[in-house]
Amino acid sequence: MLFRSGKRIVLQFDQPVVWDSKLAADFWLNGKNNAIAAAAAEGDQLILDLKEPTTATTITYLDSARWNEKRVLRGRNGIAALTFCNVPLAEVRSYR
Repeated sequence: MLFRSGKRIVLQFDQPVVWDSKLAADFWLNGKNNAIAAAAAEGDQLILDLKEPTTATTITYLDSARWNEKRVLRGRNGIAALTFCNVPLAEVRSYR
């Protein structure tokens, strides 16, 4: 599940994830990166706080030209998450 609400995007995975702040530049909203101000992992959810509100309709994680096996989003079990490209974001009015 992926959804956005103003300055926040929430990604839900099928397992708990671990956040590393170095990953912020690897998320792209409508083809543009550098939008992530901060993020946190809460169980199976990755919560991305944005620098400014967005109306982005898609999110991509990892550009094939920039990926590095030492810098990838991982589950708590140490297994790397898959990449995704132009995945639609559902809009919600509020999150928590």
